[in-house]
Amino acid sequence: MVDIPADAGKGFGAWETLHEAGNGAEFARQIEAAAGKYYGVPLRAFLAELVKCDRGQLNDWFRNTQVSFSEALPADVSGQARRVVSRFTLVALAGELATLWGVTGWQTGEARAAALACFSAWLDARGGAGKQEDTEAVELVRGFVQQNDAAFDLWHRVGDDHAPRSIKRAGMQRWLVPADGEPVEAGVKGWGGERAYVPVKTADDLPDMKERQDIRREYFFYREQWRDWVCKGRDAMAVAVALAEKGVLRRGDNKHLTRLVSIPGQGRMRVYHILSSLLDDDGEQEK
Repeated sequence: MVDIPADAGKGFGAWETLHEAGNGAEFARQIEAAAGKYYGVPLRAFLAELVKCDRGQLNDWFRNTQVSFSEALPADVSGQARRVVSRFTLVALAGELATLWGVTGWQTGEARAAALACFSAWLDARGGAGKQEDTEAVELVRGFVQQNDAAFDLWHRVGDDHAPRSIKRAGMQRWLVPADGEPVEAGVKGWGGERAYVPVKTADDLPDMKERQDIRREYFFYREQWRDWVCKGRDAMAVAVALAEKGVLRRGDNKHLTRLVSIPGQGRMRVYHILSSLLDDDGEQEK
């Protein structure tokens, strides 16, 4: 099922233009009345012309229309989007043929433009031309970290008796300095009293952490929590694969979906390493 947004974005609900009607409701009544009066008439006229066409000619028309639709797609479009293109191509071709045969009274190109507008609306609503599952996976994990910030212990405050502790933990959260991507590690002086938390370089390189607005965050999910909490009810492996393909999950050695990481206070363990680009609007890999 291809879901197309009902709002045409012109301020008239599902309509782009009212054709001199006073409002959307009045135009809808006019459409309903015309449909009741002429129901089936255009289709019979269309089919009468269609059966006269050579199959090879129809195939050529379809391919040419499909090419013009495909030009609206990025080069890395998913197979899903390409399959949907075929449906909109058929709608556009039918409309253009109906116009050619004098059934619609429209100008040449209007049916194609309308079908292309609907296709573009569908593409925007699903988040682009990539695989829908990949987009949903990013939204799933992004939503989790946004709603469960307290479920992540702070990497740089392990061992700090005054640090907030998570009762139900999903993993660790590590802060990064955007300028160079340096992780924020435990320090020895400066912010926080006797035990401060500063970048691995020097305390002078980073102002008071509480005042910074440009800290980026990456996440290290424990495998059990990833499976039973974050991806509950879903295929946890498929979610991880989708995130890896989007470039927001850093794979381990030999292309493992988990990485062997030294977690502060816990030692080396396999975790799902989610990059800070997860929280970017487009969820694309950091450059």
